[in-house]
Amino acid sequence: ASEHLIFYPWIPMIISPTMRAAVGLWVLFAGFSAVLSHSLEYVYLEPDQSTSVPDGWKIVEKVAEDEPLMLTFALKQQNVDQLEDIFWSVSDPKDESYGKHLSLHEVAALVQPSNETIAEVGKWLEMAGVTECSTIITKDFMQCSMTARQAQKLLGNVQFNRYTDGQRKTIRSEVKYRVPKHLKDHLDFVGGVHRFPAGLRLKREDMGNHSNPLGHIGIYPTIIRERYNISNEVGQHPDNSQCTPQFLEQFYHKRDLDVFWRWYGKGYVHRDDVDVVVGDVADGMSGIEASLDTQYILSTGNNITTWFWYTAGRHEQQEPFLQWLIDLSNMENAPLVNSASYSDVEASVDPDYMRRVNTEFMKAGTRGLTLLFASGDDGAGCKDNKRFEPQFPSSSPYVTTIGGTAFIKPFGIGEEQGYDISGGGFSNVFPMPEYQKEHVAHYFDTADKDKMPPEEYYTKTGRGYPDLAAVSNHYWVVNNMVPVPGVLGTSASCPVIAGILAHVNDYRLRSDLPPLGFINPLIYQNAEKLTDVTKGYNAGCDLSEYYDRGFYAAEGWDPVTGLGNPNFPPLLELSMKAASNHL
Repeated sequence: ASEHLIFYPWIPMIISPTMRAAVGLWVLFAGFSAVLSHSLEYVYLEPDQSTSVPDGWKIVEKVAEDEPLMLTFALKQQNVDQLEDIFWSVSDPKDESYGKHLSLHEVAALVQPSNETIAEVGKWLEMAGVTECSTIITKDFMQCSMTARQAQKLLGNVQFNRYTDGQRKTIRSEVKYRVPKHLKDHLDFVGGVHRFPAGLRLKREDMGNHSNPLGHIGIYPTIIRERYNISNEVGQHPDNSQCTPQFLEQFYHKRDLDVFWRWYGKGYVHRDDVDVVVGDVADGMSGIEASLDTQYILSTGNNITTWFWYTAGRHEQQEPFLQWLIDLSNMENAPLVNSASYSDVEASVDPDYMRRVNTEFMKAGTRGLTLLFASGDDGAGCKDNKRFEPQFPSSSPYVTTIGGTAFIKPFGIGEEQGYDISGGGFSNVFPMPEYQKEHVAHYFDTADKDKMPPEEYYTKTGRGYPDLAAVSNHYWVVNNMVPVPGVLGTSASCPVIAGILAHVNDYRLRSDLPPLGFINPLIYQNAEKLTDVTKGYNAGCDLSEYYDRGFYAAEGWDPVTGLGNPNFPPLLELSMKAASNHL
């Protein structure tokens, strides 16, 4: 049976008198509120953040001034350069510190904001009458309750409205927020003001009316397990764990799993249900995204402790993805492998926000956590039919991004090709990380020049993605007790690879070795241990000669399938050897 997890409690923050005395830096002086209201210069913290209302959302009403709101304040961290150095050291098999991960409390001691930052932000909030705040173990996020009137005054007269997409409601401002200029050195951003809830929504395709007694119709667990050579694997270690964080308002239900196991659970040992539920999972209709994630991470990472981490719907200011990152920094024993289906257009997100999110990724990797993100389902993407649109966090150098493939022979279990939906390309914001430079250079040197898109469509020196890929179409998913065929998306390939990596962790833990953590240096240094995918392409812009084609798969790394598919036995061998070399 599932258990509902209790977090470390949010810690009452600096507004309390006892904390003021502990910090010892509170300087409250006469006339400060007048200065706050009339004399301070204001600056925009996220000047490049899009405030436009996304397609599908519409305004419902203006938020009443006395309505309660909840905002998140990302306090400036200390020693971020040191954190990054440690992140790379513990992730690189060639480094003597490989696998020597830090605990959450060690990370907190490194990055927690300075006393000055805590005091300045706290003073600003208190002078605005905001006193109900809490923080987390790392002390680099605060969440504060206030009225809309207080929030609008605090943030330079923003205007909060309620919006809906027909299913969800959220409160956001189309007016950009500002803070006093002196706080620019103490705050990275304020959450719950601009970014609308995002996430990948699965698609379906018609598999036709086929009857093929010599093959299979669609993708189900035993197909996945045979293809990636995990048919005989069974998780054993009690401290191993895997997770599917959920950012849409979607739930899984045990009754769907019961049906799924009856149809697709034969021939291998598996758990009947997830083990840990974070958040309030409603009793009602299940969502197909949540159903897919739970069914395929449980069946691929079979018999491994599995979490369902639900962050959506706590309050209308919430950014579910950001909330997950905050909660991750407040949990000592977080799940070791995390498969996330979350994607946003890179150009729509402020670079300063993305850099802070990258720091959160580094905090996780430094602790030995593996973060996988689906690469997106729009291929290379296209803006105004003349430039590709990379996705974030797919484009982050600090996570592992998973693309999508399809079987060349759909009724067999064999060679794969890049699937046109597979998100892939090059970041316009983040430079290419060292670990992939040699592989990407080979791609450009050897790719068929006649099939390359125009260079003005992408940033050749940016972080290339994805890193790995797996089958992403024709999945069978049980949703609301009905087997649903033809489910597709990189949201399907991501939990599959998560389950495979969780099995690698299981062997490591059984041998008293550290978990994988951030895997990109390991896999790029050992690309020959993966199954290269050299056929296929992803969608792009409408080019006259190559209609709707972005990049082509090629020998070695490519921006459709990355380094290729996992093959469990050689992947396990190299992972065990890398860890054993540093005992």
